[in-house]
Amino acid sequence: MLTLVAMLLGAEPVLTGPMDPSQISRVVAAHRGEVRACYERELKSAPDLRGKVTVHFEIQATGKVTGVSVGSNTTGSDPLGNCIKDQVVKWVFPKPRGGGIVIVNYPFTFDSSLR
Repeated sequence: MLTLVAMLLGAEPVLTGPMDPSQISRVVAAHRGEVRACYERELKSAPDLRGKVTVHFEIQATGKVTGVSVGSNTTGSDPLGNCIKDQVVKWVFPKPRGGGIVIVNYPFTFDSSLR
């Protein structure tokens, strides 16, 4: 039984647009459990699963997310990337300053050996 899974969320997002990176990080942290559930599901079939999944998405003027895709995935698990992508598209962020669009590349790093 897995009691602890390390999911590292400390990486700063790379973004273009009128939003502070800390706003992105706060929303991602609030949804940490959803991303962790994706990882834990995949760990059942691949106990040594580790690596980084970078998700690319756009935050519209309303704060809604569109255009979600997996930019890179070093874990070798397409289901993990797809699960994260399916979660991110549901998230709502603060409205960008001035009503612009924000383009984000957010890295999620996973390593179950960190306990």
